Amino acid sequence: MRIKLPVLILVLIAIFAAALFLLLPHDSPKPIPVRMEPAVSTETQPANPLEAVQPGTHSSHSKQPNSTALPEEPADAPSAEQPQQEPEGDWSWKDEIPHRYSEPRDTSRHVNLSGHVVDIAGRPVAGATVAVTAAQSQDKYRTRGGLKTLGTTGVDGSFKGDYGLNGTSIVYEIAICAKHNEADSLPTKLIVTPGESIDHILIEMPASSGVTGSVLDSNFQPLERALVVVRPASNGERRNPLPVLGTMSVSDAEGRFAVSGLQGGDYVITVDRAGYAPARVEVSIAPGVQHELTQIILAPTTALRLRLVCEGRQPKGRFTATFYSGDGSAVARTSAADPGGHALINDVPPGAVEVVIAMPGFSDSSRIPMAPIDGAHVDLGEIKLTRRD
Repeated sequence: MRIKLPVLILVLIAIFAAALFLLLPHDSPKPIPVRMEPAVSTETQPANPLEAVQPGTHSSHSKQPNSTALPEEPADAPSAEQPQQEPEGDWSWKDEIPHRYSEPRDTSRHVNLSGHVVDIAGRPVAGATVAVTAAQSQDKYRTRGGLKTLGTTGVDGSFKGDYGLNGTSIVYEIAICAKHNEADSLPTKLIVTPGESIDHILIEMPASSGVTGSVLDSNFQPLERALVVVRPASNGERRNPLPVLGTMSVSDAEGRFAVSGLQGGDYVITVDRAGYAPARVEVSIAPGVQHELTQIILAPTTALRLRLVCEGRQPKGRFTATFYSGDGSAVARTSAADPGGHALINDVPPGAVEVVIAMPGFSDSSRIPMAPIDGAHVDLGEIKLTRRD
């Protein structure tokens, strides 16, 4: 039987392809690596569940989903790597990290103070401010930096607070005092130790003092609406760390004024009113006494009206008026003229008899005579100035 050539060629190609397929190497699935682990008994659980063979990592285990949960660790089992986390709000392992802002306050260097504030009759004083400060030296206490307000007394006069002690001393000397309205108690000295509590401290407020008086003008007529301010004469010499602030009063229609709530001591009283020169009076007030001042006389200040004129040009703007007294002394005042040349000069010195007007762009006036004036608005009339060429 005769085989055709094309068929023979196809047969040979098929045989060659089959032989080539059999001779070439074929890829096979890679074996899953086996991790050598000690034998684990199925009857006992390993000490650490994390050391158990993970599902799917051994050839003898079937592939499991990744979501398979590990055995839970008992809640009371301690961990060697970090402290046990407590419920929220309690201690945390993060608290082990030192931080200057998270350090608890050292209450061992504090002293707890409590007591009452009373008046001289033993009645409770409500609303008094209680403060404490450390001693700098004998009979001297810090008024800045070491002064701390413990609080305000209640309706029963009681107070309570703590004061921090600086340094490393064993014994400290402090002073505690109270302030009510404008009256201060004397400092009460205490010898304390860190961590100590001192109760039943009694602070006695002194009897309130005051001052009254009258404000009159040079004609002995009462002056209404005069401002009266009472201040300590020398606060730096006072030993109380709570300073007394200035107390104000305003005179009534009869010129009377009254200031209360003061403690005994030396005071300076200033009186001011528009149109009058201010007055200053020094007075010593005894504790618990209402001091009556003599009459305070205010000298009026004088105002001068005038009109500046000049041929060919109207003077206006700022100018200087120099006043001369009978003894030759001179006092200068400044003022300003409106577009019409009208001006008002306030606070004319008492006893002035002559005045000289000087304005830029004009020659100084000659000395203009003035009649002695006191406490009035005097019209000097027109004053002629000469233009400078």
